[in-house]
Amino acid sequence: MRTVRRLWYVFRRAREARELEAELKFHLEMKQQELESDGLDRREAAVAARRTVGNTLLTRDRARDVWIWPWLHDAVQDVRYALRMLGRNPGFASIAILTLAVGIGANTAIFSVVNAVLLRPLAYPASEELVRIHTRFLPESGRDVPKFGIAPAEVLDYRDASNAMADVGYYAVNGVTLLGSGDLPARVRALQADDRLLPLLGVEPAIGRWFGPEEDESGVSWTVLLGHALWRTRFGADSAVLGRTISLSGAEAEIIGVMPQDFKVPGEDVDLFAPLRYPEHSREERDSHNLSAIGRLGPGHTPESARLESEGIQTGWAEQYGHPGPGHVLVFAPLQDDVVGSAGAALWILFAAVALVLVIAAANVGNLLLARGESRMAEMSIRAALGASRSRVLRQMLTESIVLAILGTAIGVGIAAWGVGVARAMDPSTLPRASSIALDLPVLVFTAGMALLAAEVALCVVVLVGAGLLVRSFVALVGVDTGLETEGRLSFELAVPASLYENGQNAPAIISRIRERLLALPGVTGGSYTSLLPFSGIRGRRGFTLENRLEPAQGDTAWNAETASVRSGWFQTLGIPLVKGRAFRESDGAETELVAVISEEMERLFWPEEDPIGKRLGFEWWASARGESIAWVTVVGVVGNTRTQRLNGGFQPEMYLHHDQAYRVHGDPGRNGSFVLQTIGDPLALMSAVRREVADVEPRLAVADVSTLRARIDGSVSQPRLAATLMGGFAAIALFLATVGIYGVVSHSTVRRTREIGIRRVLGADGRSVVGMMVREAAAPAVVGLAVGLFATFALVSLLETLLFQISPRDPGTFAAIAAMVAAVTLVAAWLPARRAARVPPAIAIRLG
Repeated sequence: MRTVRRLWYVFRRAREARELEAELKFHLEMKQQELESDGLDRREAAVAARRTVGNTLLTRDRARDVWIWPWLHDAVQDVRYALRMLGRNPGFASIAILTLAVGIGANTAIFSVVNAVLLRPLAYPASEELVRIHTRFLPESGRDVPKFGIAPAEVLDYRDASNAMADVGYYAVNGVTLLGSGDLPARVRALQADDRLLPLLGVEPAIGRWFGPEEDESGVSWTVLLGHALWRTRFGADSAVLGRTISLSGAEAEIIGVMPQDFKVPGEDVDLFAPLRYPEHSREERDSHNLSAIGRLGPGHTPESARLESEGIQTGWAEQYGHPGPGHVLVFAPLQDDVVGSAGAALWILFAAVALVLVIAAANVGNLLLARGESRMAEMSIRAALGASRSRVLRQMLTESIVLAILGTAIGVGIAAWGVGVARAMDPSTLPRASSIALDLPVLVFTAGMALLAAEVALCVVVLVGAGLLVRSFVALVGVDTGLETEGRLSFELAVPASLYENGQNAPAIISRIRERLLALPGVTGGSYTSLLPFSGIRGRRGFTLENRLEPAQGDTAWNAETASVRSGWFQTLGIPLVKGRAFRESDGAETELVAVISEEMERLFWPEEDPIGKRLGFEWWASARGESIAWVTVVGVVGNTRTQRLNGGFQPEMYLHHDQAYRVHGDPGRNGSFVLQTIGDPLALMSAVRREVADVEPRLAVADVSTLRARIDGSVSQPRLAATLMGGFAAIALFLATVGIYGVVSHSTVRRTREIGIRRVLGADGRSVVGMMVREAAAPAVVGLAVGLFATFALVSLLETLLFQISPRDPGTFAAIAAMVAAVTLVAAWLPARRAARVPPAIAIRLG
């Protein structure tokens, strides 16, 4: 209780002091009245009363020692004085606090991101045992694809043969049309998985159950689990939802569970979960790499041991099935590393950048405190003369620094909170004649300030060069010619579930009717339909056979190309030029000759010295749907090259098939597709009319994934944009802090040397020479810092190499531009206070000094 009372005194100090003062005054007056009644006059009685009562100041001090611990009282006194001193020097306080706030805030924000993305384990039991299993095609395979899906037969055979894995689960993500929940049709993402995936991850449904192995079999009624967000928004978080039936792309499915609120399959954002069913012949498929797989390592195994084991397993496959070929390997990546992907390197580089910003901020505040400490030498001397011990003076100075740090941290936390929200980005030497050297505090302070200034400039250069390289790389990336006309192009997904129609045969007719209605809309000047929208993040690489050609030898270019099925008008809508032959016609259809259009890059790779028009491509994967051994498609045209997957790479061979023909021969009732419309004006303003026309043709179809084509391309470079933006922001902060530091050091130097400047002026020096002297003195450490910074950057900048596009990490233009900018900023920051000092009249300067 006594401890609480003493702490409470901190807040009642003024009231307690007033009450004690009143009580002492009362006793003094009572004693004085008593003495006056004994015959003393008023003056003598007052003196005698004070003598009797004693030293009231000492009494107040003793009472305070009872009310509060002396050390706590002194600390409160130091804090009050520190706040008073900071209030009297708002310029110093605001710069120091803001500098600390920016450094602390930026570091806190970026570390929050680094911790959440890179350091915190995934939210699964023993998540370090989880690995992503995918396929990689090495250059000797002729493909050079670093990451590809895994085929059904591969994952099933590997799961049966592996001893390194405790278990393996697999899945695929597809878009489906949701009906039967009381609202309009909605396009949602469904994760279709085998029965082992959720138990492998160690997660239980929040409501209901996961599906069992019998529900993976064809012919069994469909079941589905709702994602938590879909359950809340579409079904009102109704706990009685279990047992209800909904329609997924025309198939009836019973709801058997709801997933936990925070559950996500790594790297996937989906709305519901359903069994993944494969016909028996599809389970033996080894060329269709359309599955994702996650494994849990067995005791004592690592991703490397799993990889070594897989080499032996794949050798057995090659002997038994003739598959896989050379350069086709399985990759086992820790699941967390796979989820982070290329963002990890960028985040660590950004974290290093903001760490440098914090060092600059600390150096800046150190400079300010050194300058302020020198200016308060007289105050410290007076305190010592009045009896203050060295420790007491040191404690007061330390308290002021702590108050600065607390205020800076408080604001920095606010900056960090804002940064995290956005978004969801950085010594004296020994000399000869040592015995004659005496400590000269002003020189020592100024020398330390110059050293800190050089360090600030060096660190600033490192961050600025990194930012310059990333910004230039991003500018080069967004300036890449895609070969596509993107202005005024509106895109949206419109999947036609064939199960809604008779054997799916009417789906092409539905698409044709919708296209006719859309092309008739005011403001629409063209449009077409495709199975593979540019920059959708979906790859469509397909293998084929060249007629009358031997199979490619090991190391030769593999026979495959990015493949999309499109309708007539596609090339005109996207502005892709026709180089030779013809494009698709309205007369091309499911019953006519199978035709294809190829890109110039595909012509260069496979017919470098021949005319490809009339050549035939064979597709075994196509023929299987028709019961044929091989289907032959004739090349009828060549179009310009395009980039439809990523900007940072060369042109890929591309092949276009007619959508009506592809739809018919696949016989796939759930193929998705997208429209692209060429419009006049704002493309998104047409969406209400588009939805109305689609609903008029077929009210059970859902329009989804609406975007302009330009926005899709911009989205494909979101990571480089984020890295360039954050690094540029940190570079701006670093440059600002370095500028403030230079300005502060020169300002302090001019104040300290005011008398010297006045004497120089009296002796004949003009203002220009004084300014030049001050600027040269500031430029010397800045030049040292610039040189050190450029050298350090040259050594470290190779860390950025994987993030750069079409620019060398040691690009001389960037280094020269940053050096010139830092030099210019240094000169301006030093010139401003020097010019102000040179304008002071000599007589006033000598008197002030």
